[in-house]
Amino acid sequence: MAHSNFELFKQQEAFNQASFQGHFGRTGRYAKEVRDPSLKLWLDFLAKKDIAVDNICQLPKPYADCWQAWLAYNRGQLEQANVLFASCHTELDPAEDAALAIDAGLGLGRLYTRSGYFATARDWLLYAANLSRLHDRLYDTVRSFGALGDLFVRAGHNQQALFCLNTAHQLLPPGAGERSRQMNYLATALMRLNTTRDQAAAEELLMQSYYLAQDTGDMTSILHSMARLQFLYLDRQQPDVDVCQLLQFQPDSPAESPLQQVPLGLLALGRSLAAMQLAHHELAAALAEQACEFLKNHPAEYYWALSLHSLLLNDRAQLPGLQLSEFQLHAAPPSSSVINHQWQDLCLHDMGAQLFRPQLQADSLIQHRQVFFI
Repeated sequence: MAHSNFELFKQQEAFNQASFQGHFGRTGRYAKEVRDPSLKLWLDFLAKKDIAVDNICQLPKPYADCWQAWLAYNRGQLEQANVLFASCHTELDPAEDAALAIDAGLGLGRLYTRSGYFATARDWLLYAANLSRLHDRLYDTVRSFGALGDLFVRAGHNQQALFCLNTAHQLLPPGAGERSRQMNYLATALMRLNTTRDQAAAEELLMQSYYLAQDTGDMTSILHSMARLQFLYLDRQQPDVDVCQLLQFQPDSPAESPLQQVPLGLLALGRSLAAMQLAHHELAAALAEQACEFLKNHPAEYYWALSLHSLLLNDRAQLPGLQLSEFQLHAAPPSSSVINHQWQDLCLHDMGAQLFRPQLQADSLIQHRQVFFI
């Protein structure tokens, strides 16, 4: 074997191990050091890096579609992501390419969850979970249970959400990537249970996530943990606690990636609600305006922030109707599994945009967080 080939295979084994453990950020950094263009492109695909479309289209069309779909999803372009995920899944054979089928299924499931189509989202997420188990793809199983937990939190099935998110957390191997993210997910479910013990457990998880993410340089997870801590203090009726001051963190800089726009926006929104409860209306309006700026590419979250801003300014005229894309729903393939039956019987509905229209009242806007994963 040529020395150059041996070095290439050695690199590839290290990259495979990193992706198996969920270290996709590390995989993206590795790609900068790779000289082989085919391996570099593959690593960029695994990390879903935002690179030139011409380079993405060097991959087979289903892979290119899936890659571009995730980029569109992260930017809030849900209609385009819906078309691309569906195109990807139509063009592949799940028996031959389970990993890509799982990725596309998770994409559609998450997209429909964020858009209020909960019943269709469940079908896709159960399909992805079933494929992940059948093909022994541990990290994809973690992703699937995490996405199901997200769905059930938004739908108000809190015990089922806790089961799914705890399962995802327990399945992570020691040293796995995105552990901070899974801690944030699990804390979100605990926050919804509203008991003193569960609230304390949620706070402990969020603080662990915050400091672990600091150690690993995971700014997105840092922001998600901070946003959840801010809402946790609101739940405890402690609006005087500003998590940014508590942690000596200043989040006013622009988001470094599209993935950071939503947690930055939700953090600003939580701070605005806290200021509103303390009757600091000028500060609350400024923070609500900041939230609008961060969330402008994410229609449902943006409308929540804009509704709060309108209430604080007593200006209902600036509040247009919610513009959510009306896109075609794609049905998931049948997924028969004994494990899935307990989730298939839950009452879920495809409500779409009507789910995201809060009343312009302070209590309603605080409670509106129930339809988001926060």
